Amino acid sequence: MNDKNIRNIMLVTYDPFGIPAKVKCESEITDSAGADRIFMDYLQAERDAVLSSGTFPDLRVCRYDIGNDVPGPDALHDPQRLREFIRERCPQPSCDFSLRRFDALQYVLKDIEETKDLQILKKYMNPNIKLRDEIREGLDQCMEYLQNDSAANLLQVVETAHGALLLPYDDYPNRLRSFLQYVANHYFTPTARQIGHIRMYEMAVPHQDRQEILSRAGYMFAPDNGQFLPEKVRWHPVDKLLQSNGMRGRQGVYTLRPTYHDFHYFIEDNGLQVSPRNNELFTLIFIAEYGCPQNFQQDPVYADHPDRRTFARLDRELEEVKRQAPGDEERFYRIQNRQQLLARDILRDKYGITIPEPQLTGTSVRQESSQEKKRFEKRKTLRIQ
Repeated sequence: MNDKNIRNIMLVTYDPFGIPAKVKCESEITDSAGADRIFMDYLQAERDAVLSSGTFPDLRVCRYDIGNDVPGPDALHDPQRLREFIRERCPQPSCDFSLRRFDALQYVLKDIEETKDLQILKKYMNPNIKLRDEIREGLDQCMEYLQNDSAANLLQVVETAHGALLLPYDDYPNRLRSFLQYVANHYFTPTARQIGHIRMYEMAVPHQDRQEILSRAGYMFAPDNGQFLPEKVRWHPVDKLLQSNGMRGRQGVYTLRPTYHDFHYFIEDNGLQVSPRNNELFTLIFIAEYGCPQNFQQDPVYADHPDRRTFARLDRELEEVKRQAPGDEERFYRIQNRQQLLARDILRDKYGITIPEPQLTGTSVRQESSQEKKRFEKRKTLRIQ
């Protein structure tokens, strides 16, 4: 394509089943050299990301020189629409590279040829090229190693009350994390209550069955940002999976209840992010279970909490008891119990969240409550998005 025609390019990573897994558009490119640099940077970034994931699925990376015909946000967010856009309106890709072959060439040509030059790389990416014996043998060995992937017949299973979500074990981009983040974002909504619980494990399946199961898994995730698309989900019957002999690594269950422990462990165990709103709700749930955190009214961490002032009078009363009658446990816990019940009512009446009835604090649970408060003070905000 002539320099003057290169205005926009679209970079697409396809999963092993030919479904767009990732897309990136670059605009107002003035020359072919600039387009080449952008593509090479993207290609290298994809290789680096896959290498860090621990498996190496058979991905393709394509570049489309699309002129002014740029896909809209809806197409970029929906794998099916993006696939249709490419089929109907895109020219043949100017580059169509196997990421495995690109990775193999980095090793084989390390001291022989410069692989950062796209024109040189294109020559070696051609599967029909005649290579010197030592290069061909090295390339064949690398490709054989990548193709003999021990994860080839494994599935990731995410069991829920709806059914099971089945994903590739050699998962890229990290679709499992995208689904779990979706659940985290909706944890305090009816969506999570319908999902009910999450249990994750791996399962070995025959290759032909894996192909059939996973050929549409990629349609459940957005190419532009990797988000889970709930309207595209395909649930599989759990009872049939449990009859399989190929199950392994079955973990304990995460029950998606609106409690301090359930939310905290789901987030922390899976390294998920917490939205500001969910962090505010998490604080209210903590109060309902253990009373207000120390310095709730003064600590800048809570400065923007929308319900902080609602607890101001009770917090003042509690501080007065601590100063004037530090040994009066009955008065202390009576005020703290009012904090708990107030938080319960706010969650129910303002946010529509019904929590398990609070176990009111008292002398018998004082030690446990104190320990939980110390833990909470160390991670007041979890991972805020």
